[in-house]
Amino acid sequence: MKISALLLAKSTSSFKDKNILPIFDKPTMSFPMLAAKNTNLITSFYISSDNQQYLDIAKDFGYKGILRPDYLASANAKSDDAVKHAFDEVKNIRESDILIVQHANVATIYPELIIKAINVLKEDEDLTSVVPAHKKIEYNPYRCFFLDDKKNLIPAISNMHEMSPNRQNLPTPLFLDHSFWCIRTTNINKKYNFSPWNSLGDKVMPLICEGMFDIHDEEDLSKSKEWLLTNKKKVSYLW
Repeated sequence: MKISALLLAKSTSSFKDKNILPIFDKPTMSFPMLAAKNTNLITSFYISSDNQQYLDIAKDFGYKGILRPDYLASANAKSDDAVKHAFDEVKNIRESDILIVQHANVATIYPELIIKAINVLKEDEDLTSVVPAHKKIEYNPYRCFFLDDKKNLIPAISNMHEMSPNRQNLPTPLFLDHSFWCIRTTNINKKYNFSPWNSLGDKVMPLICEGMFDIHDEEDLSKSKEWLLTNKKKVSYLW
């Protein structure tokens, strides 16, 4: 089975240089690359970026560069579109059975979890992808409200009034981590209703975990450092 990795590293962000901020003297984007390298299951490595500095850094880690077109470099560009662009551009990715899509602003990632995702996808041919996810009971969408134009609260879900007020009686909310996606490549260009990440397909298996999060501010950066120190055994190759 042929497995490739694709690192997504857009440089436009409200948190400046989040992909290359130093964590223990390493750029943030090096952590997902090192995790993928240390699975010993992935043979082809690519980076999709609009930034030449990012491409140069990734080259030092054995990742081949895919320069994004302008429409994929904007602040509103979708990760899903970048995946499809790389798939169309690189024959080696199209010929892979599995694509590990990584996000450059995630340091809390480790080989064991990537390997587990790959094995789950291998064992169940009906699955289109396997993605780490976390439970957030306190942020159940059935208890969520938005502000309308008049700054009044309105329910996020139309049938909220039909649901129990007790959160333990509500469906368990799962939120996808942006650490990585393990995708069966045959599904990438199919049209699914899993927006905004249609490349994941229609049969997505969650791997429930904790502590994996993407970096969007200084607090996330500090939490990432704390997680890495706490989980040294999972990332022993870093030290």
